[in-house]
Amino acid sequence: TNEEMLEIVAIAKSVDAWVYCDEVYRGAELNGKTIESFVGMYDKVMVNGGLSKAYALPGLRLGWLIGPEKLIADTWAYHDYTSITADIMSHYIGEIDLRPEKRQEILTRNRSMLNEN
Repeated sequence: TNEEMLEIVAIAKSVDAWVYCDEVYRGAELNGKTIESFVGMYDKVMVNGGLSKAYALPGLRLGWLIGPEKLIADTWAYHDYTSITADIMSHYIGEIDLRPEKRQEILTRNRSMLNEN
């Protein structure tokens, strides 16, 4: 819940710790209500997401990391040496699927399938 997330942030702040949240299933909630994100709750938050889980598009191999600018810049340096880039077609499909109207269509379809199963 949002209250629990705020408690986690308060604890992290009290000891100057980072909060890292894997939000790859955000958008696939069975009750149809998208959970809050930790993004913006605290200056030491890192959140990752991707198209593999909630969007059911694992073959695209696309994801993201949200956090402070310095952290993201440092992460890109590691990414450049440890990852093989996704192809141009994956980027094109991902861009289409993240458009608001298409995003909602995909998430609604996937929630429906999850609820049926």
